[in-house]
Amino acid sequence: MGRHIAFAASPVDEEMLLQFLRESTDIQIFALFAPSKEELEVDQFSAYGPNATKYSIWNKKYVWKPIYGRVSPEVEGNGGWYFIENHAQGPVLSLTRTDIDGFLDKDLAVHRFGGIWWGAYNRQVGFTKWFDSVVRWIRKHGQNLSPQSSGAVYCLPDALRLWKGKDHANE
Repeated sequence: MGRHIAFAASPVDEEMLLQFLRESTDIQIFALFAPSKEELEVDQFSAYGPNATKYSIWNKKYVWKPIYGRVSPEVEGNGGWYFIENHAQGPVLSLTRTDIDGFLDKDLAVHRFGGIWWGAYNRQVGFTKWFDSVVRWIRKHGQNLSPQSSGAVYCLPDALRLWKGKDHANE
């Protein structure tokens, strides 16, 4: 894997992050799976659920051509649906979302946080600088939930407010 930053984000935080990304450059968001190629391109994240846990975000400043694949029709759930085969090879951030309900119901040690990463093999000039600006934004707006550990996890403002409201502040 290339570079990564972990975070906890509510839907409100995700919208703030998307606003920052849109202000920083021209982006296109892709869903993980969709019934058609056209439906892979989305403007917003859907409500969190089995088909809305991960997205790819293309920085359109850089040339890239998505290669579409199709799930075997026999697969239960997403059979016959489309996906992008080469999202990890392009000028694309992979975003994993936080299951905010799970985040609020569990103790910090068992969480599976969201995060953003990009592949080390993406060597397009300037992409690292853009990724670093995204990381800075997350660090600036988030609070590190595990400052004593080597693996930082940043809790963005609304997720932190919800966490504190659930009386987890001292865990």
